[in-house]
Amino acid sequence: MRTDKVRIAICQFDSHQPTAASCSPESLEPSPSFAEHEIKNLAKAKEFIARAVHDRADLIIFPEYFITGVIEDHLHLASKESKWIKEFQSLAIEHQIDIIPGTIVEEAEQEEAVDRRDLFNSAYYVDKSGQILGKYRKKNLWYVILIMRMQYFSELALIDFSPSRHALYLTPCPKTNQVFEALGGLRIGMLICWDLAWPEAFRDVHVDMIIVPSFWTLDQPESKMIKHDPTGVHEANLIDGFCGGKKEEGFLGRSSISLPLKGHLVNFVEPDEELRIVDVDLSVLKDARKVYKVREEYYSKSF
Repeated sequence: MRTDKVRIAICQFDSHQPTAASCSPESLEPSPSFAEHEIKNLAKAKEFIARAVHDRADLIIFPEYFITGVIEDHLHLASKESKWIKEFQSLAIEHQIDIIPGTIVEEAEQEEAVDRRDLFNSAYYVDKSGQILGKYRKKNLWYVILIMRMQYFSELALIDFSPSRHALYLTPCPKTNQVFEALGGLRIGMLICWDLAWPEAFRDVHVDMIIVPSFWTLDQPESKMIKHDPTGVHEANLIDGFCGGKKEEGFLGRSSISLPLKGHLVNFVEPDEELRIVDVDLSVLKDARKVYKVREEYYSKSF
């Protein structure tokens, strides 16, 4: 039976980032191989999960890159054999809580790789029985970084900048939208960070909740959203989970849970690491859909 009430733990997480000393290939433990900073992040994640369970949360959400950090200069840390997902499947079973373990950079499976170096930025939904209910791979890579890399490498003529290929270490993954049911029959979809700029991602599907693990910093243009209300959602619950950290290091924070007609249920004003537990009543979606009629208009012949 579908439920309209869910208790969500949203974690703004200050990740330990990779360094040359902490994650050199020689320093990794064998099978599974975890870097020093990853072990610290995992230990902290376990503490947050325990707190969420203590406060009777149904789901805990972590942000983009929260376990491995940004690995652009440490590509050997890309996940092999789903090592991180297995860790969180075990934690979900142990603590009996649904988990979105942020995002994980993972190697393409053999049948989907364009070339042997393809890496995807992936988000998973793991339920309390350890089952993977949903998976999403990032489609829209952050264009400012792409442009910066293009400017740097263009003089060296090392990279083909055709639109069909990426200039970064990540591969954009088209057609990855997936809707799944969890938390008592709620229809859930996921995006990652900059994907949020494309609302058409879920225009053609019926979802109750959109969850967006993200990693935004103050030196990026979208941080101007801090001046505005970013809750541009009319007929679904929107959850943004951002990485936390020190403001002087450029972290934006601003994690939030928003509902149509209600606005922010919670909004992290500062980037500091923090866990909040929020009771979300999705019965308001019925009223929002009657008021806005977005889907009704979209599917009408006059649209």
